[in-house]
Amino acid sequence: DLRGPWTTARTVERHESAPTLTLPVEGATVGGQPRLVWHRPAYEVMGFKVEVAPDPGAGDPFATRALVWSANGDSFIVPQELPPGDYAWRVTRQMHGLHQDDGEGPPATGHFTVAGDPVILNA
Repeated sequence: DLRGPWTTARTVERHESAPTLTLPVEGATVGGQPRLVWHRPAYEVMGFKVEVAPDPGAGDPFATRALVWSANGDSFIVPQELPPGDYAWRVTRQMHGLHQDDGEGPPATGHFTVAGDPVILNA
């Protein structure tokens, strides 16, 4: 009989790094459909969540009015024309069932400005 006593339970912690944003560079002025580019972390990633939100300069820009897409690679072109103004963007490892059922990874956040006169939105 090859069975023996159970071993002691152990905890394994995995510390993930966020993707590294490369384009647009922080604070760049871009056209209305910017190409967003990042470097993948050093571990297997099945997909990313890409978010873009108007950046009011205070508070969490992603709390309301964020545009959200999925990307499989390490770049993404915003599919709709963004109005002129300041924006925040972030990339997060997307949750998937295979070996990634522990939630999303840490986000990487950047900022850019869409060229032109800003649109004033009434609250």
